[in-house]
Amino acid sequence: MYRGTSGDSMNWSWTAYNNGLPSDVQVNDLEIHPTGGFMSAATFGRGAYRVVVNAPTSISAPPDLTVTKSHLGDFVQGQKGIIYTIVVSNQGAGPTTGEVQLLDQLPSGLVASAIGGSGWDCILSSLTCKRSDQLGPGAKYAPVTLTANVMTNAPPVIVNSATVSTFGDTNPQNNNALDSTIIRSPLTIATSALPDGQVGVPYSFQLTAGGGTPPYIWQSIGGRLPPTLLLDSSGRLSGVPASAQTVSVKFSVTDSSSPPIVASMNYTLNIESR
Repeated sequence: MYRGTSGDSMNWSWTAYNNGLPSDVQVNDLEIHPTGGFMSAATFGRGAYRVVVNAPTSISAPPDLTVTKSHLGDFVQGQKGIIYTIVVSNQGAGPTTGEVQLLDQLPSGLVASAIGGSGWDCILSSLTCKRSDQLGPGAKYAPVTLTANVMTNAPPVIVNSATVSTFGDTNPQNNNALDSTIIRSPLTIATSALPDGQVGVPYSFQLTAGGGTPPYIWQSIGGRLPPTLLLDSSGRLSGVPASAQTVSVKFSVTDSSSPPIVASMNYTLNIESR
């Protein structure tokens, strides 16, 4: 026997007796036997009536959609092409039976440049995506990728959110995902000049940078250092100058953002005679 209450979702038919059932009467409690076509008592909005009930043709378990949102690393003010990944999955016991809608709410400080995913129909201006193919229990759709640029005045911390919805989802508590993101200041080189060196005297100097996402990687990308001096990846310039000369060089520093941020600066290095 199936015992249903008001609000249950199922397909069934009945015929009222006792001189007909008023059209405005609502069913509050009803017993349905799978054999169908029997006399059963039912309690309605007012009074008791006798009804003939046919067994349900189908009772479907509902879907329970959930959404997750993620990104890699910290972002940097002015950074281009940052990426959020959004995944919709079904944790319910039944499949989806209608359109699935996904909405992203981008926070102040970010400007979306693209949104999409395999099988999704997405609109950039509204940051909405939808699809109607069935998602079975335990399955997930292909991820949605949201690409954006970080404004130069973005705040230190932002929170991005995504919401999913579909017909029949009875558990809205897990339909929203929040993704907190740290926004760092731009990558800059703090070293403004190189100290002079002397022939035959060991030279060692540490270049410094700030902002962006540490750790940093340094490179010599322009000009030509004296052959006995070397800039390592940590930003230390060292060696023993072999001859007096003045050279122009260009150094760059790359941070660990994704995608990485690069800053560079030109320097003059003077090596004096002893």
